[in-house]
Amino acid sequence: MNTERPLIRPFNNLDDLEKIVSGINLKVVSTSKVETMESGDVFRCDFSELRNLGISILFNADAKDMAKAIAKIGLNSEMVKAIAIIDSSFLRNRKVVELGLVADLSATYDLASIGTQRDDVLMDRRHGFDVYVQFILVNELAPKPLTPYRKGTELARAVFSVKPLPDGDGLSPQPLDEETRRRLKLPSTTEVYVEVDPPLLDMESFEGNLTIWMNEELYDLCITQKSKQSERYLENAAINALIQIVYMISVELKDLDADEIEANPPMVIKVLRDHFKTLNARTLIDQSGFVSVLKSKPESIAAVLSGFGGNVKNWMSVLDNEDQEVGDNQ
Repeated sequence: MNTERPLIRPFNNLDDLEKIVSGINLKVVSTSKVETMESGDVFRCDFSELRNLGISILFNADAKDMAKAIAKIGLNSEMVKAIAIIDSSFLRNRKVVELGLVADLSATYDLASIGTQRDDVLMDRRHGFDVYVQFILVNELAPKPLTPYRKGTELARAVFSVKPLPDGDGLSPQPLDEETRRRLKLPSTTEVYVEVDPPLLDMESFEGNLTIWMNEELYDLCITQKSKQSERYLENAAINALIQIVYMISVELKDLDADEIEANPPMVIKVLRDHFKTLNARTLIDQSGFVSVLKSKPESIAAVLSGFGGNVKNWMSVLDNEDQEVGDNQ
């Protein structure tokens, strides 16, 4: 599903160029698959794979067709260039790559080869990055009504996003295949299961110590579909996993002094407490302390965390849209 919002520009005769630019693809190569993205698509991969992806821009248009489309605007292919902007908004990191004048564009431009060194903007494996391919005016021209004339004016763009699978803490779900189910003695109806190399309270990092297993069929649907519903499901599955962790930690706290843990909390407690703080449920803790409530009433902490990330609001939005679609079709 194309999620890109149309951008209306106040110029005449841009239709042909916008059509050509909307046909640009981003080719993403991982160790397990090759995907050719269309403008507006989101590519999702495992947290651990994001820094090793191969990424290439495919222009998919003949130079003569591009020249004709630009001529309709009253320009020529020496007046317009293509650039790629790679944007990691979370780190406020951005890199501009000059791809060249339209007259000189190659069919393919590699931003990074699989497994090789790359710019820092491509390294944010927690939040990913966006790639914008823009056609812009090279020089300042004499002003004309409804015709681009300012240097740097954007004429058309394609937009792509590369993101890790949603997990909240740098954790990526893995497909719960038949072999793993047998090893864990789980039924085929299992949705999400958190496997831990205990104890959780001793972990300095989740990576390598904790695995979130997701029903294989659901996992496959989520990584192949590009829809709000699949994103909402992945977010909800992460919350499900977080709640399982709450109960596991409560068991580990059973014979420990809650006040001592509160004074010097381990990594996993800090993560849960930070999530809890964002949900404005301080009255639940009162004078007891987060660890004490986690130890004695884990169901209360689990209930609060079930709303993490605006989960209720997000599902209301999805369900309201479904109701509207049903009404429109009746």
